[in-house]
Parts: sequence; structure tokens; C-alpha cells
Amino acid sequence: MIKDLKDLKDLIVITIIDDEQAAINILKDKIKYILKEKLKVKYSILTFLSVEDALEYLENIEIDILITDFNIGDTHPHKLLKTLNGKYSYCIGMSGNPELFEHEAIKDYIDLVLVKNISVTYLEYILRNLVKTLLDYGKQYRSVEG
Repeated sequence: MIKDLKDLKDLIVITIIDDEQAAINILKDKIKYILKEKLKVKYSILTFLSVEDALEYLENIEIDILITDFNIGDTHPHKLLKTLNGKYSYCIGMSGNPELFEHEAIKDYIDLVLVKNISVTYLEYILRNLVKTLLDYGKQYRSVEG
């Protein structure tokens, strides 16, 4: 865990929320490989098995890239994104059912939609572009009105 929030300012902070530990482990391993071996950036990856745990911990943390499964228990994706509004730069929504992201209430909150079991090559392409933008233009946490 992070000892001091100041420790995050020079890191790319990625948060993964998924109710399946195996899915978290697979995605985390892919991201670690890409950030460490391919992009060679400092990073911190935070993982949560529930929206409630994530929201409690992330209350005072700004996230560079939020990756969240949208089929987590009874929590609607809109509630999660509305609560974290202004605390993340980019949001990647993951699901085995991409139609879930067509809902008007969440379209403004997400940047990309990924089907689970994404390839390392495609994930590297996405992360390379997002990390480059974060490093080139600084961390900017967007806020969606509504």
C-alpha cells in the first residue's frame, strides 16, 4: 500500500476494479510488464474487488488511469463513475458485454471500452498512448457535469 500520497506525484497511478481476483491478477501482470519492461515508467497499481472498497480508499487519491469492470455486484457503473468524477484522467471500461457501455448516463465518463481478455499487444498500444499523453501534458483530472 501507499504510505504517503506525496509518493504518487511522480508515478503513473492505475486503479483496477473487478470482482474477480483472477481477472485482476491477469490484467495487473500485463500492465506491470508493459509499464516496467516496455515503457520504463514508474507506476503504482491499486486493485480492488468491490466498488465500495475502492471508493473508501480512493477518496483522497487522484488516478491517472481507472480500469473498471462494469459487472460488479449490484453497483451500477454510473454510481461508480459519478462518485470518482474529477479523480481520474482516463477511464477504461471492461466487460464481457460491451453493449453495457451504450447507456447514455456513462458515455461521458469513459474513454475506452475493452472486452475482457485483451491481448498484451493491444493493451500496450493503449497504455503507451495514455502514458505519453499524461507525461507530455501533465496530469489533468477531468470532471463531468451532470
